[in-house]
Amino acid sequence: MPKENVQQILERIQEASIKSAYNEQITLVAVSKNRSVAALEEMLEFGIADFGENRVQELLEKSSVLDGRASWHFIGTLQKNKVRTIVGKCVLIHSVDTISLAEEIDKRSRQAGLATDILLQANVSMEASKHGFKAGELQKALEKACQMPNLRVRGIMCIGPNTGDKNAIGAVFSDTRRIFDKLMKIATKYDNINFDIISMGMTNDFEQAIANGANMLRIGRALFE
Repeated sequence: MPKENVQQILERIQEASIKSAYNEQITLVAVSKNRSVAALEEMLEFGIADFGENRVQELLEKSSVLDGRASWHFIGTLQKNKVRTIVGKCVLIHSVDTISLAEEIDKRSRQAGLATDILLQANVSMEASKHGFKAGELQKALEKACQMPNLRVRGIMCIGPNTGDKNAIGAVFSDTRRIFDKLMKIATKYDNINFDIISMGMTNDFEQAIANGANMLRIGRALFE
């Protein structure tokens, strides 16, 4: 049942946080793609109010129904021709994977008279199936994005490798945290940047992510099923 699922996940997050060497406040984003509005309303009753969607239209439809009761995160691949419709509709775009996409978000945000919070997507595992900046590209990407006046770069996002090898998963998360710490020092040069989010960890690997310093998790199946 969803209520029991939420309780179990929150307990596991707390236990992993206690064991972690990092003193991070964890934000749980419920991955709500393909879930009904009724299922999301149930999550709201359990105190879960951050939802992650990977399709623009689905996010827009659900947000219009829930009407201010939830915080929306866009976590999927974002096409530039969809940026105009989503700017101002979510609290955070996790999946900025190219400079051209960052430029489009900055442009549309300027036109809308607002600033948009984003994460740079890091492809630390170097898997061909994943989007994102390679580890060696992230500093340059950060420096460019930080100079776009209508963007606020809040941190980085990483998807763990598609493997059952816990050592391989842990290595990617550990590398991502090291990169995050390095970039955080660079971001302090910019007065308009609060670089404080490292989004990594999903249903199968969130405890490892917490152990390696994640402070934002994206969990779907374990909550809803």
